[in-house]
Amino acid sequence: MPKKKKTPSRKPTTPLKVVELDSINQFIELVQNGITKAGRALWYRGCCDLSHGLIPTLYRHPTIREASKLIDLETKILSRFKQRSVPYQLRPLTTSWEHLFFMQHFGIPTRLLDWTENPYVGLYFALCGKPDRYSSGVPVYDTDAALWVLDPVAWNRKALEDITWTGEVLVPGDDAPLSGYEPFQSPTMIKNHPVAIYGTHNSYRIVAQRGVFVIFGKSLLPMEETYQTLRFPEDTLTKISIPQGKIGGLMKSLSDIGITDSVVFPDLDGLAKETKRNFGFKI
Repeated sequence: MPKKKKTPSRKPTTPLKVVELDSINQFIELVQNGITKAGRALWYRGCCDLSHGLIPTLYRHPTIREASKLIDLETKILSRFKQRSVPYQLRPLTTSWEHLFFMQHFGIPTRLLDWTENPYVGLYFALCGKPDRYSSGVPVYDTDAALWVLDPVAWNRKALEDITWTGEVLVPGDDAPLSGYEPFQSPTMIKNHPVAIYGTHNSYRIVAQRGVFVIFGKSLLPMEETYQTLRFPEDTLTKISIPQGKIGGLMKSLSDIGITDSVVFPDLDGLAKETKRNFGFKI
């Protein structure tokens, strides 16, 4: 009798919880329940573009797919930025970390992924994408949006379990845990998994948006895949799905409670966008 082929065993994964959002009241309840269950503050990231997962702009390069080449590319970009950004700095930037956070603020590709401590700001970024079209002057969205919720402390303790990390969110100056993530390091010295880190508040926008960050290591996997395959503790990462038909109504609800364009972007660009929206012009 022929021997039966063994079915390859699959490693168990942590299932990703997905909650569908219907109203602002439900959102408030989800936020309160999440914080109560975790026993600490959570982080939020809104995504109006679902064409990519939770992965930083550096790792979305159109042609380069190797981590070592991408990390080398970040070093080259950072060097160029340090050379040429001095005339535009409101105050001198003294460390490589400060330069990295400043670059991120202006949209230059880095290993950083933006998050916020403010759930309403996170929801704003999930909803603020341009409408696909207008119908009788009303914005219409053809694709869903998403808001991600992260427990940064639980994430770091799992991601850094190789050094038995029992601390919380990292800050530049945490030499031991951050030694594998420093800018200008050789790719061979960079650790694998992303970790949560506080950044320098070097602009009005980052202050208004309560900005915080995740910095990636060598792994090119989006955070949601890392969460599942490495078996992170349940509820370390949650996805709130926002159906396309709910986006307009939720955006109005956010505005009604005071989360508007000029609050999130406290400058003339934000005021201009808010003014256009309030007077019925296309965004």
